[in-house]
Amino acid sequence: MYYYISMKNSVKNIAVWLLIITLCFSFISVKAQDEAFDTRYYWLYSSAIPAAWKLLADIPTTEVTVAVIDTGIEFDNPHLKERIDLRGHNFVPSASVNDVNDKEGHGTAVAGIIAAIPSDNMNYYGVCGNIDVKILPLKVYSDLTGALQIQYIIDAIYYAIEMDVDVINISIDIPHYDEGLQIACLAAYENSIPIIASAGNKGNEYYSYPSSCYGVISVSALSLYNNDYFLSSPFSSYNDRIDLSAHGEDIYTIGLDGTYKFLSGSSFSCAIVTGAVAVLKAVDKDLTPLEIETILCSSADKLTDEGRNNYYGYGKLNLFSALTLNVDSLIFQSEEQKPSEDTPAFSFSYQNHKNLLSCGLSYGLWLEKNNKVSSAGDSSFGKTDVTQWDNIISVATGDSFSLGLKSDGTLQYTGFSGSYALNVAHWSSIKQVSAGAFHTVAVTNVGTVLATGSNSAGQCNTGIIAGVSTAECGSMHTVCLRSNGTVRSVGTNFFGECNTSNWTDIVSISAGNGFTLGLKSDGTVVGTGNNRFKQIDVSTWNNIIEVFAGYNYSIGLKADGTLVYTGLATKMSSVLPELSNIKTLSCNRDMMILKTNDDEIIVIGNIHTQERTTNKIYVFNFDDVSQDYWAAPYINIVSRLGIINGVYNGTGYIYVPYVHMTRQEFFKIIIETLGVPTSNIEISLEVFKDYQDVASWSLPYIKTAYYYGYLTGNVDSNGDLYIKPTDPISRAEAATIMSRAFGLSQSPDMEYSDKDSIPFWAYEAMSYFSYLKVLNGYPDNTIAPNANLYRSEAAAIICRLYSYVLNTYTFNYASNTD
Repeated sequence: MYYYISMKNSVKNIAVWLLIITLCFSFISVKAQDEAFDTRYYWLYSSAIPAAWKLLADIPTTEVTVAVIDTGIEFDNPHLKERIDLRGHNFVPSASVNDVNDKEGHGTAVAGIIAAIPSDNMNYYGVCGNIDVKILPLKVYSDLTGALQIQYIIDAIYYAIEMDVDVINISIDIPHYDEGLQIACLAAYENSIPIIASAGNKGNEYYSYPSSCYGVISVSALSLYNNDYFLSSPFSSYNDRIDLSAHGEDIYTIGLDGTYKFLSGSSFSCAIVTGAVAVLKAVDKDLTPLEIETILCSSADKLTDEGRNNYYGYGKLNLFSALTLNVDSLIFQSEEQKPSEDTPAFSFSYQNHKNLLSCGLSYGLWLEKNNKVSSAGDSSFGKTDVTQWDNIISVATGDSFSLGLKSDGTLQYTGFSGSYALNVAHWSSIKQVSAGAFHTVAVTNVGTVLATGSNSAGQCNTGIIAGVSTAECGSMHTVCLRSNGTVRSVGTNFFGECNTSNWTDIVSISAGNGFTLGLKSDGTVVGTGNNRFKQIDVSTWNNIIEVFAGYNYSIGLKADGTLVYTGLATKMSSVLPELSNIKTLSCNRDMMILKTNDDEIIVIGNIHTQERTTNKIYVFNFDDVSQDYWAAPYINIVSRLGIINGVYNGTGYIYVPYVHMTRQEFFKIIIETLGVPTSNIEISLEVFKDYQDVASWSLPYIKTAYYYGYLTGNVDSNGDLYIKPTDPISRAEAATIMSRAFGLSQSPDMEYSDKDSIPFWAYEAMSYFSYLKVLNGYPDNTIAPNANLYRSEAAAIICRLYSYVLNTYTFNYASNTD
């Protein structure tokens, strides 16, 4: 039997900064700001880029160079000419190597999204804003025919490495795997240069390259909306290697000859993410591709409760969250002490149960008692089509393919591998099998090792290794345990993952993503390779009877059936301390399958069907808001943004515009307008007498507001401090909270007839936000500071605040000139 442990979390309703937002947008003068609506720049808000620019004003940065492998760049484009690195190169043989001028426009559009700066006539910025960034144009398309050859891309990657760039953007879709392209991507990875590539625009389940190559950050396109849901763009390809998503429809960018265009495609989603990576590199040049991937995926706005999704990857890019994420906070380690000197020596008889189950990318297999195979998780590319298999004695999974070892020593297989990792039909006399990202290895009855698939890093060079009892595949390396307890490894050695030649007395091995574990006969563990997330910090482990290497973490099975863990924390790691009586397990990026000593199967992680739609529901029409109501445009915007929600009354949704907004509701919408992440805020609210009155849905926002100083509380006559979460918020209180969150500058005095009734502590804030036309007065020339704020008024304030965020933190406009 088996059962699932659901990993659903309450996913914060981070402001999705979406799209059809009718934002007040003034480039020149705040005082001249009117209420004209401009939807062109929704993609900036969608990824919290203006909020990130605010942070960058106080963070030292260094110059970065981004290689754009594309159609070239328009050299005299006013938005880009100061950004162009003059070492650009044309890789089409029939053209001059120095001719990188863009005749088609795609490369210029991509470069503009990444790094454009304002011209004399248009105040347009790319993702990088004001940081010092150069674009190295590498042209791979023929001007005459538009033809593209993979070799041109490969040559461009090596040239970018030689030019010591910091980031590479490849908004190109190659429909098949190419070993030379994978080797070039690995070369960039080894040189700490992240490659960001688009997922492609086939609109179906499809691998494109180089986005599906190992070591590349793969980006899919996010749609605007569809009825009640946000979803992946209909044209965007999807697969189990998608890492991240960004908006890719109607992206406003620069064209040729002084034009501007709305363009759609994963190419432009890719450019948005590349701009974000360039920002991260400008802040810290030492970030590795793996660290950048981890930061982006861990900080992304989650679009489903279950974690990673084949359509969105780990979610939608949030640059603000990425800049504020502390990577070290993602590390989780079990408490494990070394035994004292007088502790009796531990000994055990090793038994190998590992091949009874196996986890690939977001899916897994396990062997039943009747030698049939069951599966859970993502079923894309046919990788879980195993129900007809029989007489299976062990299973193995790669990224997107599966193998079953039959009792007669032959293999059954299913799934997809463009790298020929499933070229195993002729193999026989097999006693053990393992699979990596793009390769398969098998140990024969005589101790030799067969290998097939990608050999891009030499991971299939196992022919000279003899006397092998077990072989394990990491992502891009292979580890072989010999019968004499020594270990030999081949493949990538970027982090020292193959430095196992001095290991002895090893009884079991496990290979992860750039690291290797070895279990010794005395129950201790050795490790080598990448330790950025402390995944090989295993020196204190003892009484271990099996080891398991996950994607960026390690697990040890103790003799008492409990587990120890070290490495990058996942939703799964928090569950492990609760488990016991474990016999064996298998783990990968998003899933873990465990087998107990009672033969129960436990599946943890992302086990649900991959869906294009998200769990985020947004209502666009309310039964109690007529289209001619003064606040209707604002209410439609905030509902689409997901910031202020309606109420379901049994027959439809109502907004209740005439109800006063509570204090806890207002703190929530301010936090979401800023794009401030609410996760990992550990702060006590017990200083407030009424902290237990805070609703569970608003608790993360209240904690975040208190942490950042937006919430200070109300003091009564006894000196006690109160949040008053359910009390209506006054207009004066709302202005004061906004001033703490967004800051204040000097502003002219107000002319409202009731200005003398403004509390002294709110006067400056009300004056400032009135001057910005964020908080407006009434037709009778009053501003009503002590009146409670209606939900309709709150919607209008939020819409105006979006304009304030962008203008103040982004465009560095001059002082008012009128």
